[in-house]
Amino acid sequence: MRFWLENGMDGFRIDAPPHTIEHIDFADEPLTNDPNCPPEQFCQLDHIYVMNQPETLDVLREFRQVIKQYEAETGETK
Repeated sequence: MRFWLENGMDGFRIDAPPHTIEHIDFADEPLTNDPNCPPEQFCQLDHIYVMNQPETLDVLREFRQVIKQYEAETGETK
């Protein structure tokens, strides 16, 4: 992040935070058995290991901390 900030980037698009962290064991996700979900689609699995992990908020806080530190060091508001 610092590299891009130092090279003029004004901000970052973070559009998929729920998918930032994957469970450490890389376990297979259970099937949903949803009869309305077509084969091979995202809805076929219950995404308990690749979405909304507790550490996701920690990563987002770290992103914000880097931005705040950069602003404090440079006086620039991002």
